[in-house]
Amino acid sequence: RSDADHSGHGLFSAWRALPLNDSCGILTDKTILAHSVALTDEDIELLAERRPVLVHMPVSNMKLVSGHFRYDSAALFSKCRWVIGTDGASSNNSLSMLGEMKTAALRGKDLSGDPKAMKAADVFRAATRSGAEALGIVSIFTYGMKKGLERLAAAGTENHSLCNLDTLVERS
Repeated sequence: RSDADHSGHGLFSAWRALPLNDSCGILTDKTILAHSVALTDEDIELLAERRPVLVHMPVSNMKLVSGHFRYDSAALFSKCRWVIGTDGASSNNSLSMLGEMKTAALRGKDLSGDPKAMKAADVFRAATRSGAEALGIVSIFTYGMKKGLERLAAAGTENHSLCNLDTLVERS
């Protein structure tokens, strides 16, 4: 949403949060920004330069009616680092990452008007490996995925009909 969409919200009309944070030197590649629902095109360009992580929380954003993630912005998805997360239970009713993934995929398609938007592989990566990268825990993530696959194989479920987990780990 643009500043104009926030008429009645005095804080939004007086200043933009991202330029203010940038002027204070706190908008860096170590910064994690929750929700990111009021981004302008200029904000997205600044984010592309500074490379913070945007945490998309679609269920919370819908429940709180706080705005829309910029599904329509090719620049956001091609230039910015983004992940999928959950908010606290008080603003979400659930902490299900599967629910967040499904909602992000469906909202992306609906709001962009493009049935090919928010591809399953992109959503899966944003909810798994990209989050681990943002938190600096890729080795823990990789170890956990490998152990999970070993347990599934030991249980005889390596040929599960819904997906090939080896492929998912390799691609994520």
